[in-house]
Formats: sequence, C-alpha cells, structure tokens
Amino acid sequence: MRKKYKQLIEDLEKAITDIESKGISIEPLNKAIEELKSHNDNITAIEENIDAVKSEVITPIKTELEQNKKAGKFSILGFYVGAFGLVVTAISLLYTTFKKPEQMTFQYPKDSVETVDKDFIPSNVLINIENTLDEIAYSIHGLDEEYEPLDNEYLVNQRDQAILLKNDSLIFTVHAYIPPENMINDRYYPFASLNFSINGKQLGTKGLKDMVKIINNSGVSYYYPNFNSIWITEGDQFKVFGKHIYEIIRIFRDESQILTVADEKDAVLIKRID
Repeated sequence: MRKKYKQLIEDLEKAITDIESKGISIEPLNKAIEELKSHNDNITAIEENIDAVKSEVITPIKTELEQNKKAGKFSILGFYVGAFGLVVTAISLLYTTFKKPEQMTFQYPKDSVETVDKDFIPSNVLINIENTLDEIAYSIHGLDEEYEPLDNEYLVNQRDQAILLKNDSLIFTVHAYIPPENMINDRYYPFASLNFSINGKQLGTKGLKDMVKIINNSGVSYYYPNFNSIWITEGDQFKVFGKHIYEIIRIFRDESQILTVADEKDAVLIKRID
C-alpha cells in the first residue's frame, strides 16, 4: 500500500510541475500535496505496527487453531477471545502511534499547597507599591537648582514665601515650612506646613479657617493647631476666599524615608488651578 501511495504523490508532483511550467499557478494543490506527504509517515508507522500485530497476536492464534484442529477440538470461545485480543492490540498500537505525547506537569503534594484568595491583597503590599511608584517619579523628576516654575506655579523654598494673589489693595502671601515626613496608617506622607498673610499680617486660627479651605482628597491633610497653618500633602488642594484653588504638586525634601535619592533642598511646588 505504501508504495502505491508514494507513487501517487510522485505522479501528482510531476503533473503540478508540468502545469506550472505553462504559467498556471495552483497553490492550493501544492498545499494538498504537502498534506498527503505528511500522511506518508503515518502509513509507514501503521505498516510497521501491523507487523507487530501479526507477530504478537495472529501467529499465536493461528498456531492454537492448528493445534486444536490436529487435536480435533475447536473452541468457539477461544476463537472469540483471540479475536478480541487482536482488536484490542491493534487499537493500542494505532493509539500509541498517532497520540501526541502530553506535556509533563509537576504535581505538588497537597499538604504543601496553600489556598490564597485571589481577590485579597494585603494593605502593606499596596502601600509598598504606591511608595515604589513615588520613588520612580521622584527619581525622574527630582528638584534641581535650575528648576523654573511654569505659569501659575509657585516654588516656595524652606522658610520662604511667595505671593499668591495681588491687586491694588491686597497682597496675599504663603509661607512654607517643610517638616519631616509623617507616618499615617503605616505609610509615610510628605507634608508642607503653610501659613498665610494678608498685607504682611499672618492669618490667625479663625481667619485661616474662614479664608483657606482644605480640599482634602488624600484624607490626611489638616489644620495644624497652635501654629495657624495647614499641613497639606501632595495632590491635595486648598481654596482661598472661596474661589481661587491651588494644588500641592510636589513636596521636595533633602531627607526622606520614601525616596531612594532625596532632593537637593526642601521646597513645595504649588500650582494655581482656578
């Protein structure tokens, strides 16, 4: 059978070559030929295994039948058992011939496998991820001596001040102090301590709360008692006179529990949003 099959493939290839020499493209037929070639190896494997079937099943059955014939005994049951064995062996050989080997997988002992809730992420892991992202951001955008604030930005150095609002009758200034980072709920936060003045006079506790409202997005910024100041962290905002909004863009510090590399100096970058 294999020789006829192989000869058929060779004849088809010759026919294709002859057709293509006349300028006719028959790519689908070429693909079909390749598919037939792939089966040629399978047919070879079947023939080789059939030889094994003959030697392991058919020959013993034939021998048994000859012996029974000589002895004048013919067991119908024995014949069916032998035939059944032939079928089982043939199926087994064909199955092992064409079955693709499965990928081996390692099974861990049940006692060593821990069941973990996929939706549960420990809070300390999330905090560490956030701190790592902060470190990356600061490493890329750290403060240097040549930093120039953009429009509507105010870079206020440690114990320095900047004018936030000014008209013919009013000068509203902010004074900055950068304290050490504070740990709140197992996480370090950078803070800027800001107090405000109108025409050179510092706002007291009542005036501060009336004129400067904290727009608290982080949940940790607050009015600091006794010092007439607000302690505010990055990303949070404050509103002046109920309409002018400022955001803490960055708090720079020369000592840090969060940053891999600290900044060159303490400062706070404030941006007017509205």
